Amino acid sequence: MWLLCFIFTLTSASSQCSTYKCNTGYTKGECITESTGEDASIAYDQTLCYPEYVCTPSGSSTNCTLRQPSVNYPGEFCSTNSQCTSGSCDQATFVCKGLSVGQQCVNPYDCGPGMYCDSVKKVCTNQVKSGSACSQNNDYQCANGLICINLVCTSLFSVATGNQVDNDFVNDDTGFSTACTSGYAVYDEDNQFYTCTKAPHSENALPMKCTPGSKCVSSDLHSKNCTCGINQNGDSYCPLFEGDSYVQSMITSWKAIAQLNSGCNSYRRWGYQCFATQSIANQIQWYTWAANYTLYYNELYPLIQENQECTRQIETSSYWNIMAALSSSSASIQCPVYFCGTDKTNWGAEQCIFYEKDVLNYKVTDILSLNPCSTGTTCPTSQTSQNSTCTASTTQLSYAGDYCKKNEDCASGTCKNKVCSGAALAGACTNVQDCNPGLYCNTTTKVCDAQKVEGVNCASDYECLNNMTCNLGICIPYYSLPVGSVTNSVNSAGFSRACNFGFANLTTTTAPLKGICAKPPVSPSTGPIQCQPGAKCLDKTGTYSKICTCGLNEFGTAYCPSFEGDIYLKNSIIHMKTLMTKNKICNTESRFEERCFLRDLNNLETYYFYVTNFTMYLQLPALQENTECVKSIYTEDFWRWMKESYDHSAGIMATLASLLAIQVFI
Repeated sequence: MWLLCFIFTLTSASSQCSTYKCNTGYTKGECITESTGEDASIAYDQTLCYPEYVCTPSGSSTNCTLRQPSVNYPGEFCSTNSQCTSGSCDQATFVCKGLSVGQQCVNPYDCGPGMYCDSVKKVCTNQVKSGSACSQNNDYQCANGLICINLVCTSLFSVATGNQVDNDFVNDDTGFSTACTSGYAVYDEDNQFYTCTKAPHSENALPMKCTPGSKCVSSDLHSKNCTCGINQNGDSYCPLFEGDSYVQSMITSWKAIAQLNSGCNSYRRWGYQCFATQSIANQIQWYTWAANYTLYYNELYPLIQENQECTRQIETSSYWNIMAALSSSSASIQCPVYFCGTDKTNWGAEQCIFYEKDVLNYKVTDILSLNPCSTGTTCPTSQTSQNSTCTASTTQLSYAGDYCKKNEDCASGTCKNKVCSGAALAGACTNVQDCNPGLYCNTTTKVCDAQKVEGVNCASDYECLNNMTCNLGICIPYYSLPVGSVTNSVNSAGFSRACNFGFANLTTTTAPLKGICAKPPVSPSTGPIQCQPGAKCLDKTGTYSKICTCGLNEFGTAYCPSFEGDIYLKNSIIHMKTLMTKNKICNTESRFEERCFLRDLNNLETYYFYVTNFTMYLQLPALQENTECVKSIYTEDFWRWMKESYDHSAGIMATLASLLAIQVFI
């Protein structure tokens, strides 16, 4: 039979059930630790594997193993040729190609959808339709929604109550039958055949606890063994009977997806890999069926009761992953996952990002495998192409007033006393950064002019003194406008370096943006808030919103961005105001850049306080749960700033780190 199989642990009935406990954190080592107590009781300590690894329960102590890529049959989802057993993925449809009618086949899954591999002739042959003759025990020969009953291809669950059914379509232990409309048949001892009949149901409300080693009795007095659960209390539960709602719902859903799988491989006609290429509505049908299938056919119903979170992700993950996929199936955005690449079989030379789509926890997922570059090279990241190859590192030239070690560090080509030299007052210039500190390049006259003081007309911040912004064409101090003032120094999120709270309510939604300074919105709780990607994240009052944003992590989790009234922007404003009293030595373009403050370690410490807080405000979702690979490729500057901060002021930065509440995975 082609019945779908899931990995699970069956806990057999005994006089005493095992207990299960969750440990905190993640591991790449032992994920299940078995121990035996003095009373011979067995306990299991469970630790989640990092997402790039899996924990496959073995009934004893178990280690994490690397997650293996999908191996997909013709008709199933693919994004690369290596994912297909045929070695060929149709890039137009993202479906594995297979052999055609008449071609020689070896394995039962070699042929394309609508065909099967004839076991005698060893050639791909068209499946037969309903009512056509078939060989006994050869369901592959029948079209995907059919089974071979009495040598005729027949629909699933189509034999009416009271009719005889072939023994091959009845489970001898439970009486479950894929042929009977009820899903159940009883055995006639005298005549030695099965007859479809009404399915028995549990006598009591579910879930029902029971005593290990006892019997659970159904409405027709049939019985099943009480089954140990997988929980911290050692409780046990009755399994499902064939007439229970879960099983009957499974049958209904099974008949529904039997109308949807004509494009699936005959060998794995019920697998998610085929339905992954179909519409969301069809996938929901599959999830609904598969969830109930795991509860009944894989006997998981007693095992899922009282599950702790780690148990859901280890012992009973086949059910809970399906339920998670079902609950998020309507989401318009699916976050990618970022793994530290281990299997580089299909990688190019010096490749640092390998991108592919694959089925992960019953969802088609963007997977980016990462391999940090060696010293002297860097991994470019791009929005247009997910793959990337290491390239030679380049260093940004420092501007006039910036720190330098040698002439080659400076855009001007001159480094004096570890400071880059630039054009003097009235000197010739081309770009804004060409002039010495205290000056800016007048783009009309192409000469260096003195920066403008408060109240003078301006066209950009760079024309104003380093502690000022250009608001409505006039130089004013940063963060100086009271609530109610008008500003055009504002971005689409409402962030404004002109307003004293750093926030303005937008009065226009198209460029040029304008707003009115206001008290800033605050997140409803402290710390990172997980959310559904693409959903709205509301502030504490429910008035303001931002879009939930995918992180750069191996879990595929998304987070709410920080609001302007949160600790991160508030801290950055405090430290920026301190820098405003120190940055006269900076080039107008480097007024809040590390390359200027490298000149003074005391100022540098303040700069790191400022830039780490400001980066958390701007990129909070991207900085959560970063692995070392992500840190090296995507968020290197932030984590370097954090490290530099610790090196300069370990005690103070410990306090900062606690305020930031960053989730760090080393």
